[in-house]
Amino acid sequence: MRRLWLVAAAIQICVSVATGESVPKNAGGCFHILRAMGQKYINEHTSDPSPWILAYDPDIGSSAYMKIQELVADADRILSKYAGVDPLAKRVRVSFPKLECSLFRNGKVFLVPLSKRTPKAERGVGRICFIPYPYTVNEKIHFPSSRFWAPQIGGVMLFARGWPDAVWAGVLFHEFGHGVYEAVDHRPSSLLRPNTEAAAELFASEEVDMYDLQFKVQNAATHGAFMNKVSEIARRLPPQRDPCSALCEMKTRDLAALDKILGVGKGACIRESTTPDNVLAVGFAYLDSMKLSEKDLRKARVVLYRTVTNN
Repeated sequence: MRRLWLVAAAIQICVSVATGESVPKNAGGCFHILRAMGQKYINEHTSDPSPWILAYDPDIGSSAYMKIQELVADADRILSKYAGVDPLAKRVRVSFPKLECSLFRNGKVFLVPLSKRTPKAERGVGRICFIPYPYTVNEKIHFPSSRFWAPQIGGVMLFARGWPDAVWAGVLFHEFGHGVYEAVDHRPSSLLRPNTEAAAELFASEEVDMYDLQFKVQNAATHGAFMNKVSEIARRLPPQRDPCSALCEMKTRDLAALDKILGVGKGACIRESTTPDNVLAVGFAYLDSMKLSEKDLRKARVVLYRTVTNN
């Protein structure tokens, strides 16, 4: 899970990367302010029911079992609908013309309708594997995130939550974008667990591309409302040389406004995912306003991502 409270340190490092300045002395203060803001926002919703599409292992033929198959059909429509928002989005659609549904069960991935065959990566085929709630809280099973690209099955694995439409669209393009880099381009950056500093840097650079794509898709899915609000929040922040101090001026109502635009209803589990993403979006927009060179802006975004994810 991404760590919202690491955003402050990230942004201060960004200043050093982008402008050559040293890390501000008030780093600790900004760190605690942003951590408190994010946790306060999430905690305000912990009493709300968290929607899960698969709150249990679905029986064959059950409504939940049918629902995930409907979601894959919907995903196919989404990949076509938003293929024009960015050249990478178009490559996602072209690279994965066929989608298949799969289910995580008892430590293995099975195709749906359930069969004994475990899917393996195939050219031109993208899988969407849903992980029921019980496995996400099983201490013996570890997942790197609530959604991630899994090269071994040639598809996306994600928690079977009730992802809102705009968030669902962004997640699909984000993860299948990783699929393009891994399965089509064979980029060295497409590693689930980079084990060297150089690999971690490449992986973070790829994530910057995927978040840029995700935010563009979410913006298209909300008819421009998402980035309008992100930009509005970024512009309202103090135009200081220390972006961290500026981001500390964000309010929980800013996070609530972005979630509302994305269609996030009640349920803390979705906010645990959208909150750091939304802060990252505002951070990107604020860095854009600094008028950095293309090279320095990318460096700043990469460092921001690495620190937010503790990678």
